[in-house]
Amino acid sequence: MRWPLRSRRRAIHFLAAVRQRLARPSPQPPPLLADLDPAFAAELAALLAARGQPVLSRSVPGLSVVELCHCNDPRCASFYTVARFAANWRWQQGGETLDLDARTGTVRVDIAGEQIISVEVLDRPQLASALKAALEHNPCLHGDDRLHRNT
Repeated sequence: MRWPLRSRRRAIHFLAAVRQRLARPSPQPPPLLADLDPAFAAELAALLAARGQPVLSRSVPGLSVVELCHCNDPRCASFYTVARFAANWRWQQGGETLDLDARTGTVRVDIAGEQIISVEVLDRPQLASALKAALEHNPCLHGDDRLHRNT
């Protein structure tokens, strides 16, 4: 069964608009955690290695901070390493939370398919300050809403 010509044209127009919006590059690439807070990145890698996760531990130096947590908790310094909508989708496909034994604060890592998708951090003011400073230089850390913008 073939679509009517009008429906095919609408579908082609819609797909072209989606491709155009997704093809727009972000103003800046997301910063690396190791650049924002090298001490925390090293600690995170060590905690993952101690937890028996060498693959995840080796991935920490290349871990990007793609989006910050949207809660209003002043103790929170959590972030996503993939876009939030992608993290939510991947989580539903078989995600797992690793509770790490940090000396200070709370550190949990959400993983899906051998990849870190988010890092939940509480009571780490140095990391929170580094993330806040990064947000001032890279407003894209608020989140990726390219599919929802009208411009």
